[in-house]
Amino acid sequence: IQPDIPTYLTVLTAIKEMNNIDKAKQVQEDILKQNLWQNHVEIQKLLEEILKISNK
Repeated sequence: IQPDIPTYLTVLTAIKEMNNIDKAKQVQEDILKQNLWQNHVEIQKLLEEILKISNK
């Protein structure tokens, strides 16, 4: 079963607000397993923003 894109966007937005890097990495792995990463620019951008924040 593939969760829909809006669900991932909602989850990632919440993670970004909480600045929860571990959770972001978990979601990223999940997305990579499902190949949603390459198919969806918004998800990709949101994840990059979250992970960029963590590298500061």
